[in-house]
Amino acid sequence: VFAGAAILTQVAFQEWGLPVSNPIDLNTGFDLLTVEGRQAVDRIIEKDDPFAISFAPVCTPWTTWTNILTGEARSKVMTRRKKWQPVIKWMYDIVESRLHKGRHVLVENPWNSVMWDTKHSQNFFNKELTDAATLEPIECVKMDQCSVGLCDRDNGYPHLKPTGFLTASCHIKNDLVHCRCPGNHEHQQLDTKLRCQRAQQWPKQLCEIIIGGWVRELEYCYSITAFPAEVCEEKRKPQRPAAVKMPEEYKFNKAISLDVFIIKDTIGRRYKVMSIVDLGTLFHVAAIVGEGSGPPSSGDMAHALSTCWLNWAGIPESIVLDRGLENRGKLQQLVTAHGILLRYIGVESAYQGAARESFAQVDSSQRIRSSLLRKSVPSRGPFVMGDLVCYYKNQGAHRQWKWYGPARVIGQEGKGTLWIVHGGVPLTVSVEQCRHATGNEMLAKRVLELRPSRKRRREDMEDNADVNDQDDEVPFADDLVGVGGPPGNEQRLTNLIYHHLDFPLYHRQDFKNQ
Repeated sequence: VFAGAAILTQVAFQEWGLPVSNPIDLNTGFDLLTVEGRQAVDRIIEKDDPFAISFAPVCTPWTTWTNILTGEARSKVMTRRKKWQPVIKWMYDIVESRLHKGRHVLVENPWNSVMWDTKHSQNFFNKELTDAATLEPIECVKMDQCSVGLCDRDNGYPHLKPTGFLTASCHIKNDLVHCRCPGNHEHQQLDTKLRCQRAQQWPKQLCEIIIGGWVRELEYCYSITAFPAEVCEEKRKPQRPAAVKMPEEYKFNKAISLDVFIIKDTIGRRYKVMSIVDLGTLFHVAAIVGEGSGPPSSGDMAHALSTCWLNWAGIPESIVLDRGLENRGKLQQLVTAHGILLRYIGVESAYQGAARESFAQVDSSQRIRSSLLRKSVPSRGPFVMGDLVCYYKNQGAHRQWKWYGPARVIGQEGKGTLWIVHGGVPLTVSVEQCRHATGNEMLAKRVLELRPSRKRRREDMEDNADVNDQDDEVPFADDLVGVGGPPGNEQRLTNLIYHHLDFPLYHRQDFKNQ
């Protein structure tokens, strides 16, 4: 932006082979002193979303020699500065928004420029912003352009031109801070208008330093993406997909979805409504199954399902529902008696159901289009049987969200639901709510399994324990407790073999005598 001769863009494209956007300047058709020109640039930035943007505002109205002007000349300079105030504010707004997105920006102006002392500049500096991706603070560093090859075209003498660069790139800051005049040569003063105009063009060596710093920042971002830190994985919340899905086979009563929601009337009375949606045709039926708060009874749910759907629509092939208490008991008995397949949605994955989303059929096509084209959530995995995973849910009195696990994957149902076992309890969770367990989590699970249990301590204390009869240590063997296993490794709900250590001290002798 304010490209001028666009040397930086030229070097990046021709010598580095980097993709670039069109340079923004008055000679390319963008008048940034107008609102329309700034809005056009905003649309380009939003569309291209560049990794780095460079700003080099015109420095003529901000030079220090203009402060000694008087009379009409000073009035002209002050009028021109006033016209540039909205542009300076707009520039800093873009810088702040790009930093929040983890992008890089560069603002250049002479070190003694009055622009750094404007109200908008001082307000920006007081915010003490940092790059969202690298947490590097944005700072203004000073360098001398004579150290990077800025010379007079007539006599070849270098121009000192101390310049300030506002950036949050640690690589650019470290490189530019060492670009200072060594003091072993004479300088040509910028004493004419022509020399000032020529000195506005950045030397090629300076462009190489800036582009090289950005490239190293980009490589760092790629390394973070390719090798994410385990702490980040343990803290990061999973993204929730859009509450829409492609419809199933267009066939009535092949699969239905069942859900319960609460509505209020004008006086605040609560009603529990059972919602039934045909997943093929999106035909919707609702019935009141109770009043007040809390889940309805399974008997009321079974009666409503029988009268509102089964009696006239027939028996569906499958029913999609959650694992709420209202979906057990008599309702589960009714469904099982008719031979209907039950398909449970994952834990804390209400978006996998379709009953509540049936009210938004009008804009479902637009939502599907948005989720498929540009708002889709990348799927996690892939997960295979035997993988150790953690799943995201809220539990407890305060309903705090956290990662639980590691749990073992024992199967997959469809494309979006996993069967896992955690602590001997099988669960269904959505793929989006899972992630692979980190090395620290797997190590912690292994250490907990190797911790001696009460039964193992009792066996170690026996004098005549047969070492050869002890079971071999199998890593993560406790995962399959309660879900079957090889003979001899089934879950024992009650241990009927008493031991004298289980009784108080004054009963031990009596127990041995018996």
